[in-house]
Amino acid sequence: MTLVRWSPAYRHLHRVAREMADYQAEAGGTRSARLPVDVYSTESEIVVSAMMPGVSPEDVEITFEGDILTIRGTVATRDEDESPNFIIREQFTGTFSRTLRLGVPVESEKIDASMENGILTVRVPKAEEARARVIKVNAR
Repeated sequence: MTLVRWSPAYRHLHRVAREMADYQAEAGGTRSARLPVDVYSTESEIVVSAMMPGVSPEDVEITFEGDILTIRGTVATRDEDESPNFIIREQFTGTFSRTLRLGVPVESEKIDASMENGILTVRVPKAEEARARVIKVNAR
């Protein structure tokens, strides 16, 4: 997946996808979600952040292969014995994932992931050849 700048024009497509997932879950199917992320680039790294309230670090798996970063995880569901008769149930439970094609050479052995206050942050250092350089112009 190539990174594409977000546009409000896509909002209705996300709503339709969520409604389809809800319908499938209500019909007894499995429910999986696409993890929303913010991704930005600095001179030395690519930073991916995602809000994951209620998800423990042990329930998150991050893999990197080639130039593809994948984040997968699970939001725990309530035990049936503890579940009340919901009037409205909008909070997501189930599995989620997101796959991103970074498109630049990175130092994969130095990728770092941390979670603080329900926000996952993945820092992906760029390889030296991918970093911006200033090239001096010589007069002749």
